[in-house]
Amino acid sequence: MSAYLDASMVVSLFLEDCWSDDAAAWLAALEAPPTISRWTALEFSSALGVLLRAGSITAEERSRAERELGDFVADLPIADVTDRDLISARDMIRFGSAALKAGDALHLAIGRRVGLPIKTFDRQLTRAAEMVGVEVA
Repeated sequence: MSAYLDASMVVSLFLEDCWSDDAAAWLAALEAPPTISRWTALEFSSALGVLLRAGSITAEERSRAERELGDFVADLPIADVTDRDLISARDMIRFGSAALKAGDALHLAIGRRVGLPIKTFDRQLTRAAEMVGVEVA
């Protein structure tokens, strides 16, 4: 089995946090490589920037995590963001849940399109996935 990874999962793979051990164990148990999107990579870099500005990580830790992500994704399937994904994400917000954030809706739309469950540590995204019928790994 494989899954589509959101940014919360990827951050936990490359920066030590309360989910890092779970993320590493889950990844090691996968039978097929996971998929990420360019949106996931963008959110990852944004999250690192937030952590750096907050003083939670150093510039060196940020650089290391970015390099490690680059190495990690070199052999992974990458899901591009399509116009269809953007339309689907908007529809999820308009007709499904007004509380759904745009970035989360985009992850759900991509996961649905590529036919993979989403792996996330984000509880709000998990609840939203259940509401719109997207499987969570």
